[in-house]
Amino acid sequence: MTTGPVRLSDVNEVAEPGDEPQWWLDLIKARLARRGPLPADAEERTRLLYRISIELFGTPLGEEETAAFVADRGPGALESLAKRLARRKDVTTFTGSLLSAPTKFRVRPADPDAAKRPRTAINPGWYKLGENVALEVTRRPFDGQILNEASLQFFSNDPAQPAPGEPHRIWLPHGYDTWVAAWSRGGTVVWVQEKDGIRRYDVSAPEKVTAEAVEADKVPADIREALRAASVMGHRVGVS
Repeated sequence: MTTGPVRLSDVNEVAEPGDEPQWWLDLIKARLARRGPLPADAEERTRLLYRISIELFGTPLGEEETAAFVADRGPGALESLAKRLARRKDVTTFTGSLLSAPTKFRVRPADPDAAKRPRTAINPGWYKLGENVALEVTRRPFDGQILNEASLQFFSNDPAQPAPGEPHRIWLPHGYDTWVAAWSRGGTVVWVQEKDGIRRYDVSAPEKVTAEAVEADKVPADIREALRAASVMGHRVGVS
């Protein structure tokens, strides 16, 4: 199949003649937001800028650009860096449409055991765990950090009936790729893996959700494997 042209600029953006496209600056700001908060140490800032430049341009920045960032101790250091990176002389941005090459798909046979395999979550979303309970995960920036917020939400199949339980807060670590959740379809237990360990949430009694820290060898083998697979072979949050 061949897709239609994909616009590289915001359809709502009306650029003035000679102005830089806003999408490029927005992309750089989004990448920099992942690296906050900024370290105070000069060497740490230098290493941070090196990783950012490799990610965006494939090459490290020059000494002058690095020195300017390390010396900027103002609250808008990341904002200023984003603007400098967006206006680099050796990078040319443009707006318009991009037409992809034909895309081919390979359809694999259906997995007969798919319905029995554990489900996992690594990003924000609404995940139905059972007949009357779901895991809700949101993500938002706050004070230079990325906050992950989650809760177990209970609901009734009958709109006229109240929910069988109040929402139960689940604490997740800040940042990207810092947690993984897994559960068996139709089960009553949710397992949450993060760098410091695994927690088990029992939702069999909606009016009183229980939570406890557990050792990895106490996690069912299929759940443990699902956590490991979702963690990109253990590199996401230290699953072993």
